[in-house]
Amino acid sequence: MRGGSYSLYIAGAWGAPLGTKVECAQQTNGRVDQKFKLPFNVDQSAKDALKGFWYYSYYRECLHSAGYQFSGDPITSSSIIIQNQDAVYSNPFGGFSFTIPMGTALIKDNKLDVDIDDRMFVSLLKTSSEVIFIYTYTTYDDIETFDNLTSNFKQLPETMGSVTGTILNENISGVKSLYIKQDDNKQGIVFITPGKHVVYIYGSDILETTLKTVAETITYITD
Repeated sequence: MRGGSYSLYIAGAWGAPLGTKVECAQQTNGRVDQKFKLPFNVDQSAKDALKGFWYYSYYRECLHSAGYQFSGDPITSSSIIIQNQDAVYSNPFGGFSFTIPMGTALIKDNKLDVDIDDRMFVSLLKTSSEVIFIYTYTTYDDIETFDNLTSNFKQLPETMGSVTGTILNENISGVKSLYIKQDDNKQGIVFITPGKHVVYIYGSDILETTLKTVAETITYITD
């Protein structure tokens, strides 16, 4: 292992299986080596700092894919369960759940891609005809409250549309959310969890009824 990454691999994911740690260490070294094959027009100290960031980021991503946080704690997978003739999607990692149409399938569960954004975890739900996008951001420097969230809102993530309308909502569980409509045929919900995760749930205009049901049934998972 490289000197710059050795201490990271020793300290990171202390409780994860040794095989997982070794595999992720090898994968991380290869990805960092590949990223730094091209010359960088920075001094050596800046280059070392960049390498440190990518060692940590790629190692964390690999551990996450294997089901472990950087701390080594296991990650509880999301699930869809039937409760009183309703289908309920539960995302313990993000800290929330909500009702979805029967027959909906979970096709991506909190996928992390640090090359895109090291704070963003993406899940996808497939209804009979459409996809529901779920983006969970674990850290924001400037968003600590729901008011911060709504005052700084610009657009749904990974979309190109402009906002045409918003509605503030508070459901029966006390969850405050902002319902958004955009001019690119997208609409959805944004809210903040007690753990300060900022969550966006959205889809096409065809899913309006489903998305409004989601907004009315969001609950926090705090265990």
